[in-house]
Amino acid sequence: MYAKFFKRVIDFTLSLIALLILFPILLILIIIFLGSSLYIGDYYYKSYKNSKNNKSYQDSFYQDVPSVDQETGDTSNTASVDAPISFTELYAQNSDIVGWLRISQTKTDNPVMKGKNDTPTYYEYLKKAFDGRYSKYGTLFAHHSNVFDGKLSHNTIVYGHNMNDGSMLGEAEKLRNLDFYKSNPTLEFTPIYSNERVKWKIFAVILSDTSTSPNLAATGPYNYMIGDFPSEFEFMEYVNEARQRSMISTSVDIIPGDRIITLSTCTYEFKNARLLVMARMVREGEDPSVDTSVACYNSTVVYPRPYCVKKGMALREIVPYTYEQFNLEFGAAAQIQDESSQTTSSAE
Repeated sequence: MYAKFFKRVIDFTLSLIALLILFPILLILIIIFLGSSLYIGDYYYKSYKNSKNNKSYQDSFYQDVPSVDQETGDTSNTASVDAPISFTELYAQNSDIVGWLRISQTKTDNPVMKGKNDTPTYYEYLKKAFDGRYSKYGTLFAHHSNVFDGKLSHNTIVYGHNMNDGSMLGEAEKLRNLDFYKSNPTLEFTPIYSNERVKWKIFAVILSDTSTSPNLAATGPYNYMIGDFPSEFEFMEYVNEARQRSMISTSVDIIPGDRIITLSTCTYEFKNARLLVMARMVREGEDPSVDTSVACYNSTVVYPRPYCVKKGMALREIVPYTYEQFNLEFGAAAQIQDESSQTTSSAE
């Protein structure tokens, strides 16, 4: 009788001890579950909200043209890749808008902003939505030195976050794939002053770092954040370096006087890495299509030092661009124009 009683006491005590041990663990697991659920729920809600807001901006930008069913005569507004555009409504909502960026077969189809008080160390729209509210997504935004007053800088630089849901510039990574590039060799950046959509031919996809100290060696950083160039030679020198650093070789030609665009977003191969996508504006009267049959991976790409060290790769040097090359490619007229530009700059 006493044995049974003591056995019950012992069993109860052990059960109580087990409960006291397991309860905190169970409580911690419940807290972790609830916290994870809230985090995931918040992530998807913010993603949905950002997507919904951007859809409303797209509806304002793209002027849908009613399509007519030839059999029934019914009309419906159907957006198309050739739909006309208008900045009127968007500018009325926020006068900081300077353009619109679209990359085919990605989620990038967004307004581009430029804060009135932007500086090299402060960008208003880094964590600010189009409607002025705080947002971890921010908004696509232009370099502080770029101009949009009826003309563009030599190099328009657009920044955007690499978001996990693919928004902003989160799917620009796709352009590192040769097959994807061949299917999508152009992008659209339409500046605020244009009434028509403006196409650009992609000529470089680059893995870079964030330093701004000029250095032509692979052992040093790459200064890609240059909006305007003192001379046409320096512009072509910049383009030449971009081609050597590009992971893909393309057939897109560039000449003095062209306008280019550089898209910059985070990537995570090494600390402070950036993915750059560079494109050249389609010239007036030029066929906007690109011959991608000759496009290929660049077998001699110059990667940044941190990437080479991490991968155990040999460092490659940039082959300097010379005045002799410049004159050979573009002739005496370009040389005279370059010297004239330098004289004008000196006089100013």
